[in-house]
Amino acid sequence: MNGSLTYIKQLLTSNKRPQINYKVHLIAWSIFIFYESFAVWLATGIKGHVLSYALHYALNIGIFYIHALFILPLAFRKPKQFIWRAPVLTTIEILLYIFASYQIDYFLAHFTTAIEIEDLKINNWFVFGSLWRGIYFIGFASGYYFLNNYLKERTAKTQLEKQAMEQVLKEKETAIELSNAKNAYLQAQINPHFLFNTLNFIYSQTHKTQPAAAKAIILLTNIMRYAIQTDQGIAMIPLEKELEQVRHLIDLWQIRKKQVLNIKLEYDESCETVLFIPLVLLTLTENIYKHGDLTEPLAPAQITISFQKDTLIINTHNFINTGLKPPGFNSGLENIRLRLLHTYGERAELKYGNEPDNYFKVTVTVFTMK
Repeated sequence: MNGSLTYIKQLLTSNKRPQINYKVHLIAWSIFIFYESFAVWLATGIKGHVLSYALHYALNIGIFYIHALFILPLAFRKPKQFIWRAPVLTTIEILLYIFASYQIDYFLAHFTTAIEIEDLKINNWFVFGSLWRGIYFIGFASGYYFLNNYLKERTAKTQLEKQAMEQVLKEKETAIELSNAKNAYLQAQINPHFLFNTLNFIYSQTHKTQPAAAKAIILLTNIMRYAIQTDQGIAMIPLEKELEQVRHLIDLWQIRKKQVLNIKLEYDESCETVLFIPLVLLTLTENIYKHGDLTEPLAPAQITISFQKDTLIINTHNFINTGLKPPGFNSGLENIRLRLLHTYGERAELKYGNEPDNYFKVTVTVFTMK
């Protein structure tokens, strides 16, 4: 019994009770009451007292919702016990309904003029009449309960089918994307292979007749191969490998400009074995060539690298080419900043800006390198 009372208390406070559209229910009950009252009046010519109708219909509506929202859920709480729970609970419910119906008639007989006291009798007519009305509304409540559960289960099933379909579509989209990624990866492997073969062919055709152009092709090939290889997920490389490509880039620009460009690359030998993210030095060097003035012998661009006390410091310092459009350093430097942040977090620092006498300086510092 205590378990049943606890369950009813849980139903009263639970969000899992059947959702009721109060407006629809109010309209439905209004139509039903009007229909019954009108049908009784047509059949018998009897017009009941308004207060009697109000109290008895309140009881009928009450037993409807009590049975649908509490009695049946309580009976189905343990499906194996439903065979005895449902009859016992329904019997108690009907007995209470008959008792409440008599109490309403007693009130109407003694305190209103709706019923004469002489008509207040507990006889077969009253018992069977009340029993019939109780079963009648309990039957409606049972139909409402099962219909409501059916609709909820159908909605839940539809939702599950929709989710399953969405999952299938997602899996198909993932499979298509994976297939496209594999094809793109294979194509990316084929394209550089074709490019390098073409560059090697051009080199073989020009190294005797145009040695400068042939050397430029070899330098470009080395730089591109390095860039592609480091783009295949390599997180760290010894700094000496990128220093080699920086020298190649310097040589390539010297050939391209057909003049001596004033740029100095200085670094400690201890830097060569330091593991560092690739393409940072190359990007800084390229920015110097794109935006710097390297024609002044007295103002050479400088790239200096030092490694002391587990701290790597990279400095670039160059004279700004004022004949160009406003320098677009920010995109390349922003890329470097994000890569440093992603790899080293707060252990890395990037500073850059203009200095007096039209110079631009960049400093990359990575602390506690290991």
